Amino acid sequence: MSAPATAITATAPPPADPPPPAVRVLVWLLAATAAGTAVAEVLNWAYAPEGGLALAVRTSWALLRSVGFLVLIWHVRRGRAGSRPFGLILAVTTVFALGRLVVPRSGEPALPGVVGFVVVFALCAAVVVLLYRSSAVAQFLRRPQRRFPSTITPTWRGRGLS
Repeated sequence: MSAPATAITATAPPPADPPPPAVRVLVWLLAATAAGTAVAEVLNWAYAPEGGLALAVRTSWALLRSVGFLVLIWHVRRGRAGSRPFGLILAVTTVFALGRLVVPRSGEPALPGVVGFVVVFALCAAVVVLLYRSSAVAQFLRRPQRRFPSTITPTWRGRGLS
């Protein structure tokens, strides 16, 4: 007597709905904010009257914050509800950190640094407005998440316990 073989089958996932236009705009805006933040921080560092290790460390941390915007893009594309508070925290800390980098210890701030700060402030404000005021983004970020991906649905066939 031979026992029937155990088989695992997988079902194809249903076609994914494209994200609404507001979410696509948000993703592009987040990418622009990440790039704008990096450019503004490098400009700040280049035009700062006093360099030094402290400014280099603060600029390095600020550049890591740009990577945070890329992580936020990943979360937004997957429709995670935690994207909203993460985006708010990231935008506010970016504005405060960049504002701290713009102001030198003595003298006037460099014009490219101030212009970069204004651009990044506008981008961060637009991100927060889209995250919290757009109903399409809010609805997309509340999608229920499945514990297991729908690409693989294991079904076991084989010997039953009797």
